[in-house]
Amino acid sequence: MTRIGIALMLALAVAAPAGSQVIQSGWGTAVVDGVLDSGEWATAAQPALQLNLPGGGTGIGALFVMNDATTLYIGLVAAYTGPSADLTVQFDASGDGQTLTMGDDAIGCHSVFLTPRDQFRTALTAPNDNAPGYNATIDVECDATKDGVSTYIEISHPLDSGDGRDIAVEPLDLLPFYAQIRLQSGSVDTFFPGPAAGDEAVLAIAAPEPTGVSSVVLGALALVARRRRASRR
Repeated sequence: MTRIGIALMLALAVAAPAGSQVIQSGWGTAVVDGVLDSGEWATAAQPALQLNLPGGGTGIGALFVMNDATTLYIGLVAAYTGPSADLTVQFDASGDGQTLTMGDDAIGCHSVFLTPRDQFRTALTAPNDNAPGYNATIDVECDATKDGVSTYIEISHPLDSGDGRDIAVEPLDLLPFYAQIRLQSGSVDTFFPGPAAGDEAVLAIAAPEPTGVSSVVLGALALVARRRRASRR
């Protein structure tokens, strides 16, 4: 393992909550067109999924996660060609260990409707950011395609949109989250990391790979200092 890898692993071990699965985001930029080009997503983290299929049984899939300096990109590949697929990503923006508490952020995309979802958790519900009275915007782009083998969804969301209803993170931050995948409306869901809704993993937001040892040390210290930073709302 390189010295860069060792420094990052030590930093994550200190900063991440005990028992949490840490997903190290890749560094890269995607074109959100519903086509997960292998070259485009080559640097992404690619955790595997065991998907619950409509009617019973399981199938395979994968999440793809990467970011650049301004934007988070999330992709889904599901070995499923049924009527529809839906991907929701819930962010624990407050860092309280719960993804359904007031102030938390959620984004999503449905493979048929292709209407981006950008939602803000209140005490009772999760309205879209642009709902009357909320004075915020939908800061999500999404697209989806399918072929004879799989369904593909791509989503992008700013790391810090500045609208007061979203996550506010930057490279080297840690962001607790979970993903929900629903294949066909009304069917049983799959959760990552699972097995239940609300079980969180921790996303380590990527930074450009430093070129010197001093940069590695500074990056590791910054990562520890920003442990699960709450939203800057």
